[in-house]
Amino acid sequence: MNVKLRVLSAGALFFIGQAAWAQKVKKDTASVKDIDEIVVVGYGTKSAKKVTTSISKVKADDLTKVSAASADALLQGATTGLQVSPTSGAPGAGFNVRLRGVSSITSSNDPLYVVDGVPISSNSPSGNTGYGGQTGNLLSQLNLADVENIEVLKDASAAAIYGSRAANGVVLITTKKGKKGRINFSLNSTIGFQNPIKKFKTMKAGEYYKMLDLAEYNTNPSNGKTYWSLANEVWNPNSGQSIEDFYKSDFGDNYLNQVYRKDQPLYELSTSASGGNDKTTFYLGFSNFDQSGVVRGQEYGRQTFTLNLDQKLNDIFKVVSSVRLSNEKINRINGDNNIYAPLTAAILEPPGQNIWNPDGTYNTDTWTFSNPLQNATDVKSVTKTFGVNASLGLESKFSSKLSMVTRFNLERINYDESRLFPLDTYQGRGSKGQADYNGRLYNTFTAFNTLTYTEKLSDKFRFTLMGGLEYFNRKTTFTDIQTQNIPLGATSPDAGSEKTIASYYPSLGNRTFSYFSRLSLEIFNNLFVDATFRADSSSKLAYDNRTEYFPSVSAAYVLSDNDWFKKDVISLLKLKAGWGELGNQSGLGNFDTSSSAQTYAYGLLPAVNVNPLFGSAVSLANAALVWERTAQTDAGLEIGLFRNRINLTYDFYYKKSKQLLVNATAALENGAENYKSNAAEMYNRGHEIGVNAIILKGANVGWNSQFNITFNKNEVTKLLGDKPVPIDFGFATRIDVGQPVGAFFGLNAIGIYRSNDEIPQALYNQGIRAGDVKYEDVNGDGVINSNDRVFIGKAQPDFFGNFRNTFRYKNFDLSANIIFVFGQDMYNSSLRFAGISGNPLFGKLADQTDYWTPDNSNASLPRPVRGFNQSWNNQISSRFIESASYIRLREIQLGYTLPKTMLNIGDMTLRFFIAADNLWTWTDYSGPEPEVNAFGQANVATGTDFFTQGMNRTIKFGINLNF
Repeated sequence: MNVKLRVLSAGALFFIGQAAWAQKVKKDTASVKDIDEIVVVGYGTKSAKKVTTSISKVKADDLTKVSAASADALLQGATTGLQVSPTSGAPGAGFNVRLRGVSSITSSNDPLYVVDGVPISSNSPSGNTGYGGQTGNLLSQLNLADVENIEVLKDASAAAIYGSRAANGVVLITTKKGKKGRINFSLNSTIGFQNPIKKFKTMKAGEYYKMLDLAEYNTNPSNGKTYWSLANEVWNPNSGQSIEDFYKSDFGDNYLNQVYRKDQPLYELSTSASGGNDKTTFYLGFSNFDQSGVVRGQEYGRQTFTLNLDQKLNDIFKVVSSVRLSNEKINRINGDNNIYAPLTAAILEPPGQNIWNPDGTYNTDTWTFSNPLQNATDVKSVTKTFGVNASLGLESKFSSKLSMVTRFNLERINYDESRLFPLDTYQGRGSKGQADYNGRLYNTFTAFNTLTYTEKLSDKFRFTLMGGLEYFNRKTTFTDIQTQNIPLGATSPDAGSEKTIASYYPSLGNRTFSYFSRLSLEIFNNLFVDATFRADSSSKLAYDNRTEYFPSVSAAYVLSDNDWFKKDVISLLKLKAGWGELGNQSGLGNFDTSSSAQTYAYGLLPAVNVNPLFGSAVSLANAALVWERTAQTDAGLEIGLFRNRINLTYDFYYKKSKQLLVNATAALENGAENYKSNAAEMYNRGHEIGVNAIILKGANVGWNSQFNITFNKNEVTKLLGDKPVPIDFGFATRIDVGQPVGAFFGLNAIGIYRSNDEIPQALYNQGIRAGDVKYEDVNGDGVINSNDRVFIGKAQPDFFGNFRNTFRYKNFDLSANIIFVFGQDMYNSSLRFAGISGNPLFGKLADQTDYWTPDNSNASLPRPVRGFNQSWNNQISSRFIESASYIRLREIQLGYTLPKTMLNIGDMTLRFFIAADNLWTWTDYSGPEPEVNAFGQANVATGTDFFTQGMNRTIKFGINLNF
């Protein structure tokens, strides 16, 4: 039985058992999902019964058990259809969030985040490279303790009300508000200790030199047994130590032990006060989050302040306002694809050297790349982000039928990044000391107005009509400064004697004006129909293509509300279906529809460069550019069993994305290198299954269970031109028709030549010998070259999901969430460099010792060798593709609430808890982490590990105090 069937069978048997148990309970038990529960939709709210679209509601109590700095991190394993993957285990690193698969090649695939009705920024503002997968995330500006609940709009009919920004779905975040009554205070505090789930490990010094000596002999066997270690005076035969004993020895500093840190602290504190009277309600919150990285040089800190204030002026008008302030500081280090990164250098530097000189200073003379520990401590990279989000609105209820909402919102994000490479570091040596500064200032103004009218024509028919206008304006200012020739002790660019970069670029920004409407019909109180329409006009596009329209329609029929329906077992049966179109303009630059050029000096005169032969930078205009569009069809059902004690949901979706932007190459005579074109198409097709159940419910005992699973298939169906040319990204990723986005392309390695007799004559004549890698000759021409490359893996999973349980016994509570991902692959680029087929002069991972020798001809790895044979063995191939499927205990928490009789202080409650994040992980992946991506939040080049820092296991303790 395959993995999919095993997972589904296990889940089915478990919930059949739950159903049998639930059938025995009293019939007045509360339901898992109240049919009258209020759900937030675009620009409004609805009862769950009337929702016609695919919307998942996630309560904050199910999210805040994980220690994380950003809201998207908490959504991992929260609902069907939503896959959340970290890019790196570094503090403050971002996440890849994909709702119902990948919908774009060059535009953003992240959903739109809307907080209290207003879209917010969520992209990475990083101005520098070198951080790899550690790129940041503006969602960390939101205090997670302020979140009340989250709704995920998954299908087009739910998200189409947001038009050109909603092709990847919408995440609606509702923050906490004050309520009428006495003032309530809360304090939540957590302290934890982090360690890597799995560390990189390297060969001992003797093992490494044994491998290196063998590589020398395999490369030049006619020279007899030669010793690299002897030639470099690492082994001294006159010392009395035999070469065999030398190979068993270890010496020098363990670089990774110097770079990694143990038991690094994590601290969270959040406090709030809320309350109000008939006129005024308020919510006031403050949080502090501090995290030390498990790799030296990493620190993260963030403080937030939130004020939500509502003032009722009279029976008609109410003023709603909010202010959120955030201050974030991250001490970063180089990471991933960077030879000056602490982890990279600690792995690739040959072992046996010392980090420090005898006088206690850093050794800066004997390294191939750089001193790993000095990279972590002396190279300074600091990013600071200060954010302000202020909102002012007026809610008007003119009558029971007519209401209006007006909202103005200003978001201002000030991002500063400074980097210092001192004179005595390897990275700063070439420039005699270098200092960089990158500044980004984002100003976003949003205003919208909606008018809603409801009319009940009879007991059997009711309609609601909502219409609105929205204006969006974003401006960005870029500042970049770089200087070199900086003396030791200096810390900023103004200390440099030579300016290499100085630029200031205030963007003209981009603007979008929109109008939208929604008509909701209620017929016989069990048939519901919604139709939405939105028009967006964007300054990014040429005049003729500036305005686009996004319609949707959806319906739901509650069969169980019919008088003839028997509710003995099935207490709720709801069918729903919908269709809609969405847009994506994130991949469009402000001037992509216009030609660009570069200024430069021609002699002593200024000039304009429109020829790529004289520099970079130019692109052709394409006035025909339009938005990317995604049409989505969704059909599903909701079933409630035993008075809704068990709820099942199923959704099928089909997403067709077209007019996708790709970069096309222009002829040189056109005076430009490339241009953008709406030339690609793809689809996503999937199934989502969710089960929620109350297994036990009583005064002293409770057990709730949730199981979610999502299957998704993605395929590119069109690329540029009649004979589409594949597009390569990253190291091994290729976009091609008929393949999913993120497919890996290379040679198919089918083993190792165990003896020379196995080698075809043509390859033997090339120099291939026993112990070298055997590749599949796909076209059968007897030669192995680029024509034999095939697709060898994919970064997208076949299915993913979670299994969450919460238990309660008297004053004890226990919760656990297991997440799983199956069918995805990882391209392990670390092995291409630190594996046995990498350059022998690079350090090697500890598990690379089972290599071929005449005495070990059944080895799992090829022989160590230099030159041509090393390059042959190290080609991009299936050797470096590994299964990245995993099962992880994402969080587990045990709590105890003191009885009120012990406290005897009004309504005060005090809870203590012990918890763990990422406590246990099962995976066959050989690297530290099966989820990370060396290319950060890249769309296409995903699933690549290049010395990427893995996730942490966190043990923590805390209290929850409310009074």
